[in-house]
Formats: sequence, structure tokens, C-alpha cells
Amino acid sequence: MKSADKGKRSSRSGVRKDHGKALVRLTLAFVLIGLAVVYSASAHISEAANGDDWYLLVRQAQKAVVGILLMILFSKIDYRNLRKLAKPLLWVSFFSLLVLLLLPEDSSLLGGVAGSDGEKVRRWYSLFGMSIQPSEFAKFAVILWGAHTVVTKASFLENFKKGVLPFLVVLGVIAFLVVVEPDLSQAFLISVTLLGILYLAGSRKAHLVPIVLVGILAFLLFCRMEPYRWERLMSHIDDSGSSEGINYQSEQSLIAVGSGGLVGVGWGAGRQKLRFLPEAHKDFIFSIIGEEFGLLGALLIITGYGYFCYLGLNIARSAKDRFGYYLSSGIVVMIVLGAILNMMVVVVLIPSTGLPLPFISYGGSSLVVSLVSVGVLRSVAKVSAGNLRMKAVR
Repeated sequence: MKSADKGKRSSRSGVRKDHGKALVRLTLAFVLIGLAVVYSASAHISEAANGDDWYLLVRQAQKAVVGILLMILFSKIDYRNLRKLAKPLLWVSFFSLLVLLLLPEDSSLLGGVAGSDGEKVRRWYSLFGMSIQPSEFAKFAVILWGAHTVVTKASFLENFKKGVLPFLVVLGVIAFLVVVEPDLSQAFLISVTLLGILYLAGSRKAHLVPIVLVGILAFLLFCRMEPYRWERLMSHIDDSGSSEGINYQSEQSLIAVGSGGLVGVGWGAGRQKLRFLPEAHKDFIFSIIGEEFGLLGALLIITGYGYFCYLGLNIARSAKDRFGYYLSSGIVVMIVLGAILNMMVVVVLIPSTGLPLPFISYGGSSLVVSLVSVGVLRSVAKVSAGNLRMKAVR
């Protein structure tokens, strides 16, 4: 009987181990696809701006290497030891966001002071020739802190004042700082992820439903406060405006996706990236995938994110403790929801948000944070399978 039980446990451990390995393989496939499409979408921009069509690809590849090395490092660290970093990382995120807003506009450390639609944006630090976006790192910090705190305050979660209110204070401060950058879409993603952790931890629906309703009102208020946001929202509801206006990028995105047909026009042969679709290698890279690889290529990417969700949630369910479960679940929500929102923007199901497509869009901060997050998921899978044994922090 004992031998049979041992065999069952071994079988379950093998499944958990395979989920971790499969997740890493899938992630690396996403990164390679991203590099190929980034080159296709940015070669003409690189050639025009730097005289080298490989320029942006090389920069993205460098960030991918850094992210992969960090992914390997975090996969070898017992995720339970990350709990001692939960509060320090949250404070670092808070101060990095605050300082970003306090820097004078002519500061050499400030990157990206002018954005589309005429808004002033403060989303990046420029350090050693690299752009660092603190809101991307804040997402991971908030997930880590949230998972740690729901475990620490598990007995208080049904009490609004002692259990839920501290989360709302932290979420409100971080989200507000991100909104002021301005980056409303990142603030939305952070909010949904943290509230998702609260829901999984067993917070009362009587508390969460009013919070969600207030969040929707706050979202509409922030949209109304900035003319370009409100115009973008209204133009999405009534898209009868001129293509030369605020709907231009969305319309060009639809043209790109529609031009791909079933199998696409071929890698590198897309036309919308040639000055028609702005920033095609960033937030609208899924448009280029649709144009050059067609409906089948787009469905392959969608299926890939669905498989990522399946693997990630199975890793979360196999976690040896509640902290691992909440941490893994939060990471899966952050990555998969970000992908869903990005692809919905591309096919104009929602207004433009500015969220990158995880692992694929050009951008170092997003790529590095996503790869680190996969490393943490791999660590959870290893611990569950009994292949990573370290003294965990209590």
C-alpha cells in the first residue's frame, strides 16, 4: 500500500515538473517569435534613424539575454525566500514612481517626456543608455507583497478595516502614482491583479463588489480629467470620425490584421509597418503578426497564451503553500490579462491602452519582468516536485 502511495506521489511530482519545464520552453518560444517580429516591424525604423536595420533587434536581444539569465537565477531560488523582499521591493517601487514624478522635465535621468495625443508622460528612467520603466517592476512588487500579506493577514481578510483596507491604501497609492505618469492601463492591470489575489484569498464579496464599482467610477473619472483619454474612449464608442484623427492607429491596425488573410503575406513582407502603423514593433506588434502570418499565426499566438494560462494555473494549484499559490496566480493574471488586453486593442474591441504584448513587444522592462516572473513560476514547480530544497523563510 505504501509503495502504491509513493508511486502516486512520484507521478504527481512528475506532472508538476513537466509543467514548469513546458512553461519555460513556451516562454522561450515567445521570446524567439518576438525577436523575429520585432526585427520585421522595426528594421526600416532602425535603418532610417541609425543607419543599421539591426539596431533595435540587437537592443531587444540584449534585454532578452538579461531577462533569460535572471529567469534562470530566480528558478534556482526557493520562491518562499522571496517573502523577505516583499516589503522592501514595494517601498522601492513606491519611491521610484514618486521620484520619477518629482524630477524636473529637463533632468538627464528622465526619459519619455512627450507622448502621443500631446500628453506629457513620465514613464522611464534613462540610466547608462537604458530605459527603465518603474511601473513594470511595480507590478511584480505588488504581486509579491500581496501574496505575502494575504498569508500574513489570513485571519483578518473577512474584516474590512483590518484585512481589506490596508490593501486598498497600498493599491490606491501605487495606482495613483502610475496614473499620474500617466499610464492608466498599467494602473488598471495592477489593480485587477491585486484584487484577484484578494478574491482568491477568500475576501468577502460584500467588500470586493463595492470596491470594483468604485474602481470603475475612478477609471471613468481619470478618463474624463484628461481630454485625450476621454476623446479616445468616446471615439471608440462612436468610430465615425476621420481616420486622420484619434482613430487612425486603430484603423491601421485593422487594415494590417485584415490584410493577412489565412496564412499572411509572409515574414518581412508586411506593408502597414512602413510608416502607416505607428510604433508597430511595440504595442501593436500583434497587428504585424496578423498581417505577416495571417489568421493561423494569430491563432497560434492566442493558443500559446491559453497554454501559458493552463500551465501557470496548474503550477499554482500544485504549490506547497498558500503563498506559492497566490504568488503564482497573481503572475498568471498579470501576464495573461496583459496579453488579452493587448490583443483586444489590436482588433479594436477596446480603446488603445498602451500595454505591451508579453514576451513579444519591443521593450526591456516588460520583457525582463515577465521573464523573472516565469523564473518564479518555475521555482514554485520545482519546490512542488521536490527538486528544489532550501530552508524557507517563515
